[in-house]
Amino acid sequence: MGFVLTTPPSKEFRCNGVHGVKHIQKNGSSIKHAVTNGTVGKNQAVHDDSPTLAPLSGIRAFASVTIVCIHVAHWVNLSIGDRKKVHGAFETSAWWNYLYQPDPPMDAFLTLTGFLAAWSLIPALEHTSGYYKTIKRYYLKRIWHIVPPYYLFLGGLYFFLMPVASNPSLHGDLWRGFFDRFATMDQGACATLLWRNFTFTNNMVDFAGCWNITWSLCVQMQFYAAFPLALLALQPQKPGFRKRVVALCITIIAGVSCYKTWQMFHTQLWTYMPLAAFDQSIVRVNKLMIFMGHHSYTNFVSRLSALGMGVLAALALSDQHFRHWLGRNRATTYQVWVGLFLVLAGSGIVNKFGCEPDPNHISASIPGLFFVFVLTQTFLSPFFYAIMLAVVMTRQPGLGRFLSRLLSAKLLAWLADLSYDIYLIHSFVIFGIWTVYPPSVWWDVRKPSTFIAVFCAAFALTTMLAWLHNRLWAAVRSAASKITLSVLKQKTV
Repeated sequence: MGFVLTTPPSKEFRCNGVHGVKHIQKNGSSIKHAVTNGTVGKNQAVHDDSPTLAPLSGIRAFASVTIVCIHVAHWVNLSIGDRKKVHGAFETSAWWNYLYQPDPPMDAFLTLTGFLAAWSLIPALEHTSGYYKTIKRYYLKRIWHIVPPYYLFLGGLYFFLMPVASNPSLHGDLWRGFFDRFATMDQGACATLLWRNFTFTNNMVDFAGCWNITWSLCVQMQFYAAFPLALLALQPQKPGFRKRVVALCITIIAGVSCYKTWQMFHTQLWTYMPLAAFDQSIVRVNKLMIFMGHHSYTNFVSRLSALGMGVLAALALSDQHFRHWLGRNRATTYQVWVGLFLVLAGSGIVNKFGCEPDPNHISASIPGLFFVFVLTQTFLSPFFYAIMLAVVMTRQPGLGRFLSRLLSAKLLAWLADLSYDIYLIHSFVIFGIWTVYPPSVWWDVRKPSTFIAVFCAAFALTTMLAWLHNRLWAAVRSAASKITLSVLKQKTV
């Protein structure tokens, strides 16, 4: 598990400002336009619906916090030797079951990834005379931001952390949580498949190979590589380009729904529910987990529904007619959005994991599992975040404006700037905490306060180190830019 949006938002967000000033003339409907066209009276308040990217920082920040919290719980589940105790916690403890929900923050990040890629690239391709420079700049920006620090951490993992796995005195919690087969830093996978991490393809092997939480970064990089080529194939400067993009996205979302439906029936997944996912001794379940890892959780195609929904949201919000329609139908939009929230929140109450299959479990039926596994994951959850983007970016009066201001807070923008650094660092911080305070010593599902304290310590330490890491790479990039400019000046002279 684990995903952090790696497109740096800060400068773009701040230059647009909370009120999206720079977007008013280009994309929005200005107050002057509204008044001169007779759409409002002299004494009427005018709502400026020009999109602002500032609230996206808050969404990223909250998703980053949630991912770290879920990963602390994930490593607890992996580390505890008594698997029945782990699975029993999902059946008996509502808070533990509700906490361990990795899909909502994943869908948030993936929807944002698709949105930001489309928001910047589609207009650029529509209005550029040469595609080569635009796409080259698009690729280089992402490679420069993502690859160097990631490769550095892969080196640290291989040379400093993997030797720890061979320590005979290693605590059992550390082995099970990090180095065991299919654990986060699977010793066997790291010894033979680390090259997959360097090529951003480790999401294609069993349990995502070595440092398996980076499967989401692989999905993101694969999308970054494929998206510009898909747009070029749709001929950006010919009439109807955006309609072709919309048709492609809808086709992809429908295709992913069919793909996940096939997975469900091929495996007869409902017969496993609730799933004893953390017990490798059950051969039948182990085979299922490998299959679902390949085809569902870490699979690029299965994640295209959220990415495609993000692209659709970008196309909608860049259209002035859609924004006006959204304003006129604000009450209905809020009702749909709140309804989706209640449905998604309610589905989180049902435990997906347990000691053994239960034919009376809601997910043990074909309709129940179809709703949770197919409909929710491919449509309802991404659609919820797409509506959220529309509401907060256009600052719809009422709830939308309140959330827009909340999500645009400076503290959340600061955390969003650190999201990639947090993503890279947090697993190593939690490993360090496990070495001095293993879960078998402190974890008790009946005492949530202990878990909260451990999570807060892990997140605070991770954030501090992430800030230092962020500053370091900012200095490195600045120095590299100065050197590059100097070399170019010398060549011109």
